[in-house]
Amino acid sequence: MSSQSFEDVRHLLNLYLIALWGHSFDLAGIPAASGSAAVRPRIDQTHIRLPSSLPRQGEVTARRVYIAAAVHAAAHRMYSQPLNPESLNARQRHLVELVEDARVEYLAFSHFPGLRRLWLDLHPPVSPDPTPFATLMWRLSRGLLELEQSTDDDFMVRKAISLFQERISEIDDARTAREIGLRLAHDIGQMRLSMDEGSVPPMAVYRDDNQHLWYEEHPLPEETKAADQATEGVQAGAQFEEAAEGRQLAFTEVPQVSSDAEAGYRIEEVTEDAQLTFFQTSEDEEMHPSRYPEWFARFGVERENWCAVHERNAEEGDMDWAPAVIAANRPLLSNLRRVVGALRSRHRVLLRKQERGMSWIWMRR
Repeated sequence: MSSQSFEDVRHLLNLYLIALWGHSFDLAGIPAASGSAAVRPRIDQTHIRLPSSLPRQGEVTARRVYIAAAVHAAAHRMYSQPLNPESLNARQRHLVELVEDARVEYLAFSHFPGLRRLWLDLHPPVSPDPTPFATLMWRLSRGLLELEQSTDDDFMVRKAISLFQERISEIDDARTAREIGLRLAHDIGQMRLSMDEGSVPPMAVYRDDNQHLWYEEHPLPEETKAADQATEGVQAGAQFEEAAEGRQLAFTEVPQVSSDAEAGYRIEEVTEDAQLTFFQTSEDEEMHPSRYPEWFARFGVERENWCAVHERNAEEGDMDWAPAVIAANRPLLSNLRRVVGALRSRHRVLLRKQERGMSWIWMRR
């Protein structure tokens, strides 16, 4: 098959991503562009968006191209954080994006080594654009994907690989890509390679446009702005009075002192003798809460380990209510028995060799 429709592989991609990352991602198609312009995958705040149709790439089937694109985008979802584009020129942004692509792919194929071969098959050694800057960007991109396997003897490619490998112990920190990218941009700037500021260097076909990496400040609506200013006005140590009971409460910031510590805010009651925490734990409550990230839509940032869920045993209740509930709902239970009885009058037939797993059909006896 020379090309593949996104709708034909949507279910497969969902299953593939769940198998790798343990949870699903929202996938959506992008309508075909007018003319001959290629549609690139992209990521926004809600979806991973892939072209509505993709062609075969040499020996790589269109279905594998979709898998490569979906997994690369999911790696960004798992490991990338928005970056500040302020004061960066086009060359610097391109280099930071290039290193960030390499960083998230390294983190992904460290867990799933077969992904590197999948991506390399779609990243040929020769750039489709012969201009000097575009060619160097292409070779850097492939070199950072190959790393120790690279045989490219270009000075800048070797330097990029060396910088990347020197920071392997810190590669899970998103700031690493910015630091390496800016250093490479400075060195390439000294080479005086001409580049078209208005164009984007060619990327491997499976990679997205990287626009999601750069956050932008958007003006807030007036009602949101007023509430936001009120929140920002509350500083650590500020006090306010609860209208219902007239209690004095203190709003205290709790700093994060280590990676395992809980950061946030605490509300305490102010008394002459002691400060009582607003949230109290019982003796039988789990002392090691489960932690989850939280998405801050205003800044476009996901805070790791920001929320803590404390589990505790439910209190035992009175079981005498059950007979009364059954007696009050006898007509409903009677109808349910009839429905269940009707289902039992049928039997299931297993359909084998189905495209999307086993299927069952109901047959009347």
